[in-house]
Amino acid sequence: SAGLRGGLGAGEDGLLVDVRESRELKSGLLPDAVPIPMRELTTRWEEVAQANEIVCYCQVGARSLETALFLRSKGLFNATSLEGGIVAWRAIGGDITTAS
Repeated sequence: SAGLRGGLGAGEDGLLVDVRESRELKSGLLPDAVPIPMRELTTRWEEVAQANEIVCYCQVGARSLETALFLRSKGLFNATSLEGGIVAWRAIGGDITTAS
């Protein structure tokens, strides 16, 4: 899984995927994250297939780990999960963007 400090240097071809449900997004997202709920990613995974690096995150890290494992099963071995989710990200003072 991706570490909080170093793991988000995804670069220009990196993709942050918020796998939480839409109602959870009101509390904010990581900057530049693409919201695709975990249950939708099983059919929409090809939308993220071109990214060089995929970092999934959720509230505390359980769903994103499951999602990253699913993406890896599809051959996207560059998929990781943000350890501790957005809760841990907030705890270290990471930037949050308010959902529009």
